[in-house]
Amino acid sequence: MSRDKDNTLSELKELDSLVSIILPNFNKEKYLKRALDSILQQTYARFELIVIDDGSSDQSLNILKRVIDPRVKVLARSSNGGLAVAYNEGISICRGEFVMFWNSDDVMRQNHVGAMLHAITGQSKEFDCIGSRFRYMTNYGLKFGHSGSWSPELLELLRQRRALPFNVPSAIFKRKLFTKDLLFDPKLRQCEDFDFMHRLALNHRIGFLHNHFCGYYRLNLESLSSANWEEQVKFQKLFETSGKSSRPTHGDLVRIRFRRAIVLILYGKLISSIPHLIFSLRDPKYVFNRIISRLF
Repeated sequence: MSRDKDNTLSELKELDSLVSIILPNFNKEKYLKRALDSILQQTYARFELIVIDDGSSDQSLNILKRVIDPRVKVLARSSNGGLAVAYNEGISICRGEFVMFWNSDDVMRQNHVGAMLHAITGQSKEFDCIGSRFRYMTNYGLKFGHSGSWSPELLELLRQRRALPFNVPSAIFKRKLFTKDLLFDPKLRQCEDFDFMHRLALNHRIGFLHNHFCGYYRLNLESLSSANWEEQVKFQKLFETSGKSSRPTHGDLVRIRFRRAIVLILYGKLISSIPHLIFSLRDPKYVFNRIISRLF
């Protein structure tokens, strides 16, 4: 074992805070076990895992019943309430001093919980929430690229409801943040994380762990259609402008089509990607900057 790893394990032994990890799940039987295993194999072991099965109709509950670990608690909803409802249910019963979230089709890096806890209880303890980076992964396990870096300018954009600096599942939160006035909005079926982070940023300090990535975010080809992305952008536009506009700009459409092209290429569908690539090349500067920022 290397000296660096020895030091890391020694630091984790000094930590004693309970971390609550909330894992919503809806029909992710293909990926659920791997997501669970990646959490249960964390180097920092003092956590509780609260799984909210949000009305799944597949074999998810059977997979969950086979998990034998006292740290795991499963809540099974009879109907699908959406991500915000699942998050709030997990928050209402969690006991940890710190709270984290995860997706049931993603894979958590083995040192993620310990690294984030060490940050928010150590040199960055003045922050109420700390985010981190992630890498992308296809359905068949190809890992590539990474999410962008964070800056104070992004925090200001978040306060203006213009940008989300990092994904909620990549972050750690102090439990005391979650009051009746600061929960996820159950009326939202999209952008619930955007809305929550905006309200959090207005009154709390947010930080970012630049030298750490939390794990692998899975890009599911079957759920990532151009139509879905366009609808999501329309919803985000409504959110940003308080309902005054829902029409995506030319730049929004370039972003949507380029992202679709990349996903199709990664899945070997080169011919299908060509129309999207041609459209996105209407803004070559964006395409070039996107490639550089994600691959290097």
